Amino acid sequence: MKLPFPLNPDFEQIKQTLRLNAFSIWKIPLIFITQPRVIELSESACKLKMPLNYWTKNHLGSMYFGALSIGADCAAGLFALHIAEKRKIKISFVFASFMATFHKRPEGPVVFVCEDSIAINRLFDKAVQTKERQTELIEIRAYLEGQENKEPVASFSLGLSIKVKN
Repeated sequence: MKLPFPLNPDFEQIKQTLRLNAFSIWKIPLIFITQPRVIELSESACKLKMPLNYWTKNHLGSMYFGALSIGADCAAGLFALHIAEKRKIKISFVFASFMATFHKRPEGPVVFVCEDSIAINRLFDKAVQTKERQTELIEIRAYLEGQENKEPVASFSLGLSIKVKN
C-alpha cells in the first residue's frame, strides 16, 4: 500500500494539505476529489503533487487535462493566499484568464510548480496602492514526479485577479 505522505513527513506539508482539503471539501469539492498534496509552500515557491488515479486519468491512462487545470489552479491560488497571509493582506481573488500548453502526456503523478512570487507581490502592491481590482499573469509549470529538472509536461499562464478587502 502506498502512503499519501512519506513516513517522516514534514508537518508543514501535512498542515497545508489539510487546509487545502478542508477548504475544498466545502467550497470546491472537485479539488477534494482529485486529492492534490502540498509538497512545498514558502515565500518563494508552491509545489503541489496531483496523483494519477481513477479520478484524474483519461481514457488513454494519462492525466486528464481537467485534472491538470485543477493542479495549476491550486498551485497559483494557494501560493497567492500564502503570500497574502504572510503580508497580512485580506484578499478576494478569481482567475480572469487561463492559458495552457501541453507538451507531452503525463503518464504518472504530476508536480505543479509556481515560483512567480515577484509577480504576485507586484500584484498585491498595485492592489493595495489603487484599492481596485488588479490582474497579473502567473506562470505555473507541471512536471512528472521526480523529473522537475527536465522538460515540463505542461505550462500554464493564469490571470490572477485580486481585490484587497477592507
